[in-house]
Amino acid sequence: MPDHDTDRAEQLDRIEGLLHMLLGDGTVTRGALAHHIHTLKRLVEHMGRKTDEQLARIQADIGALGPDLDSIKTKLDAIIADSDDATAAKLQPIADSLDAVKGRADALAAAAPAPAPPAPSKPVVSVTVSPKTLDLKSGGVGALAVVSLDADGAIVADAKVTFTSDGPAAVADPDGRVHGAAAGKATVTAAVGDVSDTCAVTVTT
Repeated sequence: MPDHDTDRAEQLDRIEGLLHMLLGDGTVTRGALAHHIHTLKRLVEHMGRKTDEQLARIQADIGALGPDLDSIKTKLDAIIADSDDATAAKLQPIADSLDAVKGRADALAAAAPAPAPPAPSKPVVSVTVSPKTLDLKSGGVGALAVVSLDADGAIVADAKVTFTSDGPAAVADPDGRVHGAAAGKATVTAAVGDVSDTCAVTVTT
């Protein structure tokens, strides 16, 4: 039979060692801290499953919580208050250390630089429409694709393209779809500011 008291002591030693590492020399990153806090919770849950019924409550109480360390501390305080002296003596150092862990997490979060704003797009100098010609039946629908480039030849993904038709034969939607409205010919223009390209549309009945 396994010695539950020995196992419990080993688990508590591992938890206390983990907390000491978290509160070490200031080199723990936010990602590592989050990982270690998750490990801490798993260790406590594991300890609860393998020991007596009283400590097993830790699994249910802490397992139901999110990563909020304040809530974990409150739950541990409640468990300690309802525990026998021996159990409370082992759990109290963990509860005390969680305050320091929370302070460390808050400090790391406060020190994190704000994300840089996205770089503004460069002006569009070239617009290319495809296909260059479109044959539609009256009532049919086609689609145009537009590539907008800056002076470096890079695609400007957020370029605002407007579509217009110069005749009643074709109607252009804002998203680049072209509708055959009546027999005849029309030119659909895709423009970004003063830069544009065209598609010749022929509509038949």
